Amino acid sequence: MDELLRHHAAYQVEDSTCGNPDDIQMLRARVRRALHKEYGAKALEVCWSLRLTEPTLTRFLEDEHGDINRACQRVVAWLRWREEYGVDQLLNSWPLDGLPLLMALYWPGSLIGEDHKGTPVQFNRFGCIDFVSLVRFDMVEAAVRHSIYLNELVAAQDPSGRMVMIFDLGCTKYEPSAVKFDMEFWRCALVFLRAMAAVFGPNYPRTVKVSYPYPYPYPYPYPYPYPYPYP
Repeated sequence: MDELLRHHAAYQVEDSTCGNPDDIQMLRARVRRALHKEYGAKALEVCWSLRLTEPTLTRFLEDEHGDINRACQRVVAWLRWREEYGVDQLLNSWPLDGLPLLMALYWPGSLIGEDHKGTPVQFNRFGCIDFVSLVRFDMVEAAVRHSIYLNELVAAQDPSGRMVMIFDLGCTKYEPSAVKFDMEFWRCALVFLRAMAAVFGPNYPRTVKVSYPYPYPYPYPYPYPYPYPYP
């Protein structure tokens, strides 16, 4: 894995730091005012205050190209989403039994360690996912929620919230695959990807330091990295 991550010079580029300390402090103050106006004293609960860390605010500010007003709206919406979706309880409640446990046992992906810079690495074997069955048996939401759980594991390990993602887009010749790559497969894969984008786009900005799809696109001689693939 380490050799895979060393293959491209672009991976050596340091993370962007577009937000200066004054901007971060101003953003934090505006978010707290907005929360207090909308929720009153509830917004000052410890669990909300702990979410307004410098790395988190920096990622939202970077994603809005330094616009503090837009970043404030994004952060408030993110905190609202976390409360309504129960994200803060996922690490303790997912997966325990039922469908969550089934999804955790089935899902061909997990955190597999750290790269040579200490960044958590998430590995997903998308080529082995039966997207048709996910849609047919109404399991797309459970799959998205399990992916959120994996992202929260990353955030618990690394305060920056950033990670490296490796996408294995195919099964090996030694694995009997029940996945049929036809039009129905791609239609259902698109349903899943749209559901993922609706959650991850607004709520996990700049979390992917670099991503590696594999098998790599021709004619590149090595797995090609895509920095910051999500908007």
